[in-house]
Amino acid sequence: MVSLQDEAAKRKPVKAEPAKKAPAAPRTGTSSPNAVLTESDVLAIRASRKSQRKLAQLYNVSRSLVEQIKSGKVWKHLLPAAAQGAPSGNRDEGNV
Repeated sequence: MVSLQDEAAKRKPVKAEPAKKAPAAPRTGTSSPNAVLTESDVLAIRASRKSQRKLAQLYNVSRSLVEQIKSGKVWKHLLPAAAQGAPSGNRDEGNV
């Protein structure tokens, strides 16, 4: 017969798992290794009255990226402080 102490001695010791690191904050703007545009490019795109297609060709990016920049969906950290908290769209929030 095998005693419980013998069985426990045969088992491998349980190793503690290493502490998991918190996920890194996402890189925004020019700190992203995939960034094609600079912050001044983004501000120029937002201020421009040219078509999205012409801006995309000028900056060598997609038209959809230009649309997202102009609408404030990307490069949000460059939006004016008042616009960052405002909901998008034209809703009449005062009229119910």
